[in-house]
Amino acid sequence: MTNSPQSQNTRTEQLAHEKAAKSKKPSRRTVLIGSLAVLASAGGGAGWALDRFVIEHVEQTGVTSAAATSATTASETAASVTDTSYTSNLAKINITKTVTGSGSNQVTYFAADLKLQQGTVLASAFAKDSFGENITETTSAIAENNSAVFAINGDYYGFRDTGIVIRNGVAYRDKGAREGLAFYKDGGAKVYDETTTNADTLVSEGVWQTLSFGPAVVKNSKQVDGIDQVEVDTNFGNHSIQGQQPRTAVGIIDEKHFVFVVVDGRSEGYSVGVTMPELAQIMLDLGCETAYNIDGGGSSTMFFNGQLVNNPLGRNQERGTSDILFIAGQGGDAMILLIPAYEPDEKLNQLIESLKLQSNETILVLVDDGSGAESEEIFTYAQRQGAVLIQHPVNMGKGAALKTGFSFIAENFPGHDVVTADCDGQHAAEDIYAVARQVGSKKGIVLGEREFSGKIPLRSRLGNKVTTLFFALSTGTWLNDTQTGLRGFPAEVLEWLGSVDGERYEYELNMLLEARRKNIALESVKIQTIYLNDNESSHFRPIRDSIRIYAPLLKFSASSLAGFVVDTLLLMVFTAIFNNLLPAVVLARLGSAAVNYWINRQLVFAEGRSLPMRSTVARYAPLALVLLALNYELLTLLSTAGIPLLFAKIVTEIVLFLASFSIQKRFLFRQRRQREVPIQNSQAGHLVNTESPQTGIER
Repeated sequence: MTNSPQSQNTRTEQLAHEKAAKSKKPSRRTVLIGSLAVLASAGGGAGWALDRFVIEHVEQTGVTSAAATSATTASETAASVTDTSYTSNLAKINITKTVTGSGSNQVTYFAADLKLQQGTVLASAFAKDSFGENITETTSAIAENNSAVFAINGDYYGFRDTGIVIRNGVAYRDKGAREGLAFYKDGGAKVYDETTTNADTLVSEGVWQTLSFGPAVVKNSKQVDGIDQVEVDTNFGNHSIQGQQPRTAVGIIDEKHFVFVVVDGRSEGYSVGVTMPELAQIMLDLGCETAYNIDGGGSSTMFFNGQLVNNPLGRNQERGTSDILFIAGQGGDAMILLIPAYEPDEKLNQLIESLKLQSNETILVLVDDGSGAESEEIFTYAQRQGAVLIQHPVNMGKGAALKTGFSFIAENFPGHDVVTADCDGQHAAEDIYAVARQVGSKKGIVLGEREFSGKIPLRSRLGNKVTTLFFALSTGTWLNDTQTGLRGFPAEVLEWLGSVDGERYEYELNMLLEARRKNIALESVKIQTIYLNDNESSHFRPIRDSIRIYAPLLKFSASSLAGFVVDTLLLMVFTAIFNNLLPAVVLARLGSAAVNYWINRQLVFAEGRSLPMRSTVARYAPLALVLLALNYELLTLLSTAGIPLLFAKIVTEIVLFLASFSIQKRFLFRQRRQREVPIQNSQAGHLVNTESPQTGIER
């Protein structure tokens, strides 16, 4: 948005509007009351008109409880809210402001782009929670009474006694008279002829809401002919809908994707309003396939997050209306939980139940990594609990699923921290929320650290120990749990996470390695160690995935093995030639060092190929000399201790192998970078209950 909806007017604009307001047309209700007063004073029989157009006639009260709201099958969890946007698992709203023209021809309008999870998310409400004629309240008042985060004025059904009125799946009036618009429970919408059907038929066909005003201004992505001649309400005291007027309209872009537009008007210098053809062009420019005119004039009002968005009649003053369309909302900031899942079982839904998403203001983003039809029931249940589901058509790997989730969250929940967890029941709800609280107060990545006590599957215990050692050799930092899937990430690192190499299990280790290189702090929170049924639900493939994870170390091992073979062979040859250990060790080490340097630079350390040979040789030579000295000293020490030369050589090489890998990866084959500034605390953060009971997780 070019300007905040809450702060549109400068003092100059206000003075201009006050001046212009003197020439404004009076409101519909003012015209009626004034006209009827004149008739009454002249002795005319105005009682019928007062009764018809002014006096409230309540036909049904408490309509909120009567509505068929049970059609909404998914519950809404907490949402992300900014000045101009709202995102929850049920709805995504984005509001923009557009100003065209200038001076007396200036037009100002607001467009709210709505993407819904299901059609029933779009609700309606009546003024004073009552259905009837001449019952009015402002859009803002009706919206606040219904906990709406977004609302638009309805069709002012109460000014007429004709039309088909269906709201929230309940039929209230069945007097077809004009071209209407129907919203369906499944998220579809279409323009229809009221005179060719009836309310009961529409309800049975799944109609959720109807509007009875019109006309349609766009059909099949084209402007409707003759809309500059149409009149809708020609009854006593009503303005013509033609000419430059304030407007409210709804456009259909796709199934479950709508745009609501409010054009301000009757305020020269701020917004003069638009004609019907001009409204049609606005809707076409917004990508609408179909667009429908809703009651406008002084009633044209848009409400968002407790504030009036537009400036009705240039006076920031709302006129009453009979009804609204709205999206109910959850306020505040939310914790975002990301779970990648491949062929999950019931443990996933047990975890979701224990999380108590709604009461803990948690948005769950669930990425189905190509699980297939067998898991459809599990994911459907998760959606009913409020999860946002993203699906890969085929299995792409845990790393790819995490990247998909990070990208979605960065786009839809900007500024929010993220916690990741596994779908196999290894993480308790209380531990997830503990990590969430920690990431909200820290500047780095937070790891849920298991203590590996009790009965732990051998592959899990051994895998973590090896990875921990590898990480320590690579970074100089010792982490007790490098394989934990429970992690917290500040909002600022989400874009960077998408650039880290790896598509499968290796991605999680690469992420930690890169974090250390970027000086991103790694924090930890103690969590429970939970392995269910010997971790049989894990999709980790011991050989293939281990090769991916430990590829740098395995390649370095192969390089070192090649160097070891060359060094050992040369050592035996030169020892036989010189019958003296010193020259034999020196010459053997020089030969193996050359082989090792070339393999490491070209094949093992990716950055080595991009570094100048002169600089890497300059760094490698001192390392080779130090390793040579250590090699000689260790061999001498072990030999004088009576250990056979071959066995002494093996022990020496193992020790130097670990030292050499760490030094080469961390210092030698690495581009020098300026020290990066550590990330700052997230501004948005999230709200999390301090206590979250854990239920339903097997131990």
